[in-house]
Amino acid sequence: MGKPKKLTLPLTILLVISVIFSLYYYLDYNGYLSLLTEPPSSQIKVSPSISASPSPTLPARSPYPLIPDSGTAGTYNVSQPLQPGPEFTHITIDPIDAQLNQTVTVTVTLNHAESITSVRATIETDQKPLNLNLNFISQNGTSQTWQGAIVLSEPILYKYVYHFTAISSSGVTELPMALRN
Repeated sequence: MGKPKKLTLPLTILLVISVIFSLYYYLDYNGYLSLLTEPPSSQIKVSPSISASPSPTLPARSPYPLIPDSGTAGTYNVSQPLQPGPEFTHITIDPIDAQLNQTVTVTVTLNHAESITSVRATIETDQKPLNLNLNFISQNGTSQTWQGAIVLSEPILYKYVYHFTAISSSGVTELPMALRN
């Protein structure tokens, strides 16, 4: 039993050297060794002066065009839960991806047994909201069609959200519709 005790110290030293060498190899292979060997001034770069600038009003991402973007109308069938006010069933926005200073025509079809007194839309844009009042066009049974047009005086590169509101004597129905948000 005396010989195994004599080998304990050399094996322990060999194990410690192996661990140190493995740690060195790991740090060097993964690039951590350069962090330990370079002086701190080369690791941290400080700008000599930092100036505050006002934040931009638009996000710094690139806009994504809506599809279709060739001036065609966007037609949407709408489904809503049963409610006391008017029910939106069909919305057409022509053209769907309008450009600045272009006329947008919005046609809305609603179902309601009672007379609808007004339909309006608020268009959220990049800068400020635009208001659009729709006019009564026709009625077929309980289905009513309303239409309005507006010249797009605000850019819609990032935000293009419609908020429709229909009012009747039995209630108010609101419908948000985000085309780009």
